[in-house]
Amino acid sequence: MIQLTVDPDDLEDAVSDIRTSAANLEASLDGLDADMKVLAAAWTGDASDAFQARYRAWDSDMSLAVADLRIIGDLLYQASLSYAETEAAVIERCA
Repeated sequence: MIQLTVDPDDLEDAVSDIRTSAANLEASLDGLDADMKVLAAAWTGDASDAFQARYRAWDSDMSLAVADLRIIGDLLYQASLSYAETEAAVIERCA
């Protein structure tokens, strides 16, 4: 038989790590975006247009990844609350 153990504190630590990663990624993307605006202003032509189009697609994908990380963090936080509530209820019933 498989046993599953969950520590709500470990889940909360994971939530913190995920939220920090999302914030760091977003800050890095914001910095890159500022650099790309400078590059776009100085670089013209077909190669620039092709690069800028590809960058915009990539940036959109990365924005979705940041949003997904935030959703994962929120869902994991809700799970940690649920596990903590369940554990407290079991302890109360057994007391």
